[in-house]
Amino acid sequence: RAIAEILDLRRYVTFKSNISREELLQEYSRARVFVLASDYESYGIAAVEAIAMGIPTVVSNGSALVEFAECNAAIGLDPPITGVKVAEAILLAENFKPRDARERIMSWDEVASRLECIYTNLLEESNVLMS
Repeated sequence: RAIAEILDLRRYVTFKSNISREELLQEYSRARVFVLASDYESYGIAAVEAIAMGIPTVVSNGSALVEFAECNAAIGLDPPITGVKVAEAILLAENFKPRDARERIMSWDEVASRLECIYTNLLEESNVLMS
């Protein structure tokens, strides 16, 4: 908010919170591009929702979001993330077609199954090491 104020962007930026699911979906439907440049994400449900709605999506390659860029569902930003990199990615997003990649994004069930396999393998490895 402070940056929007300093840069006199108030007429271009709207901060929303505590909106209903219906309002959120309306916001997604109006979006021309979705950016989630977070350094720390474990799954990125907001990015998945944007991709599922066919919105060109930009994500950070410095967190779990990198998987979306790796499967060509989103444009990835390499850290450190700068305003210039974000602006360039937004321009690339104009011609980005994520529709083909939407089928390759894991569902929550697939994520849980993969995590279960990882934990099972780690448990088995630790049991072997302890015996």
